[in-house]
Amino acid sequence: MPDSTYWQQIADHARAENRPFFSLAPMEAVTNAIFRRVVARAAAPDVFFTEFTNAISITHPKAKFTVAGRLYVAPEEAHMPVAQLWGMMVKPLLGLRRRSRTWGMRPLISIWAVLIRRLSKIMVVVI
Repeated sequence: MPDSTYWQQIADHARAENRPFFSLAPMEAVTNAIFRRVVARAAAPDVFFTEFTNAISITHPKAKFTVAGRLYVAPEEAHMPVAQLWGMMVKPLLGLRRRSRTWGMRPLISIWAVLIRRLSKIMVVVI
């Protein structure tokens, strides 16, 4: 996993204010741009997340229109959310990871690799 200071910076900022850090948990069909703005106005957490977004769906010529809202960030949002991307194939995930960085997002990728001869799963998180 690449070295990242993202989480340490958040923890340090909260520690400097003598408090724990807070995040808005991702919720299916709830944590969109409108909801994040409402929460930010009421009591903004330190970290926002997008909904989990499948890499194949967001890059598919037809399906991308139905899931694009999961990664939408309104221009007036002060906090850029952590983009949660998932899939079983590495190539689409890494392509979407690069694209999400150009949108100003910090991608959090879960790669599920199912081993053919074993019933175990491997989860790799790349930030």
